[in-house]
Amino acid sequence: SSKHILNRNISYALIHIVIITIETLIIFAISNIIIRNVAFESYFTWFKYAIIIAFISVVITMIINCIVYRKQTKELINIVKRNFLKKEKA
Repeated sequence: SSKHILNRNISYALIHIVIITIETLIIFAISNIIIRNVAFESYFTWFKYAIIIAFISVVITMIINCIVYRKQTKELINIVKRNFLKKEKA
């Protein structure tokens, strides 16, 4: 838990840094492929591709985090279900 954050193993932090670096490299590579041949001649074009890249970034991050942090993902889903169902029943 967060109260033991100073007592964590350094390898735990390094693993998270590696995972974030891999996510960033994948997002960068895919974004580079998408916008490689696009001429940004208007703000609308820039905005459209910014939305596309943001969506792709969120999807890639969610997929990788669901795979790598399976236990935490299940806990999060259970919390959301529990809170959503509680509000829905009331």
